[in-house]
Amino acid sequence: MTLQEFTATVLKTRGALAETDGAALQLVLPPELASRVGLREYQQLLFDPSTDSTTAPEDAVRVDHDSPLVETLGSLLDPATRLAFVDAPFPPLKPIDPVQELERGVTIRNGVVRLRESVSVRTIYFCFVMEYEALADERRGGLVELWINPDAGSVADWPGFVLETAEPRDGSLVSDLRPRLQAAAALASRAADSVVRHRLEDFLGSLERRRTGDLRRLREYFDGIHSEIRRKVQRATRPETRASEVHRLEATAGGYRARVADVVERYAARVRLWPLAVIACTAPAYRFKVQLLRRKVSSEVTFSWNALNRALEPRCCDGCARPIRAADLCDDQAHYLCDRCFSPCPTCGRRYCRACHTRCPRRHE
Repeated sequence: MTLQEFTATVLKTRGALAETDGAALQLVLPPELASRVGLREYQQLLFDPSTDSTTAPEDAVRVDHDSPLVETLGSLLDPATRLAFVDAPFPPLKPIDPVQELERGVTIRNGVVRLRESVSVRTIYFCFVMEYEALADERRGGLVELWINPDAGSVADWPGFVLETAEPRDGSLVSDLRPRLQAAAALASRAADSVVRHRLEDFLGSLERRRTGDLRRLREYFDGIHSEIRRKVQRATRPETRASEVHRLEATAGGYRARVADVVERYAARVRLWPLAVIACTAPAYRFKVQLLRRKVSSEVTFSWNALNRALEPRCCDGCARPIRAADLCDDQAHYLCDRCFSPCPTCGRRYCRACHTRCPRRHE
């Protein structure tokens, strides 16, 4: 979800009319809403920083992730849960072959998957909109949109138009709302961490390369100074000269340590992630009850096939909550695991489950 889509969605859930015009939004706001968010009743918002200010309307408001409007939008939602309910148009369910869809949508690398039951349902989805920011010697930030299906522990990959065409609705009739929202929130928090780490891979990789280069050049520079002073120490014949050069060696070592600390601090990345809103809607889906088997161990899990994607949603890894379609099963409880959460121990080489253990269960002497 882009910042522009998020802004339009939240304002529409509060009765505004929002029309997308390229990188701008044309808004018609109820008077009370306009006063609350600090905008005019007829307002244009600009989301492209490169828009020429000489051609933009005089009363247009520029919006980016640091704008006060973004925080104000979050406050429009319920202060306790920041939750809004919407109705979105979804295609009807069509007949499918559950066994074929399961084979196509799930790969178990070291076990067996068996379909127990397939039923059509109308299930609730929670869209968690979060903002993230990474600060180092430069800044990166953006929005994360995760559609969580708490009943299946999966993430739906839905396009932005789902919210663009949504309309506000009353959510008071949704059954078991609180426990389902709590389960979805816990899963969204872990899944968002994985998603943000993936988005920041290039940014963090660039930081690491520049830090490594600066540390290498720093080491080469101080190695040269250190070598020169050591030669002077070795050539010194007078005790006071030798003591002076030894003192310079110690000072040089201290200076090197201080410069290293500066470089490490300069490239240290601080990443923040915080929620802005939760938007709930229901959608038609097929719910698959599935048995996962690994040797003599089995587990019962749920998968969901939704009408919009016409495919099984990727279920989240039991270890790190990353949405995956190919998984390994652990030997103890048949946990559904990504390759990182079933990777070998670096010490003994034995694979172990990160959902069962925080460290390798073998004792290492």
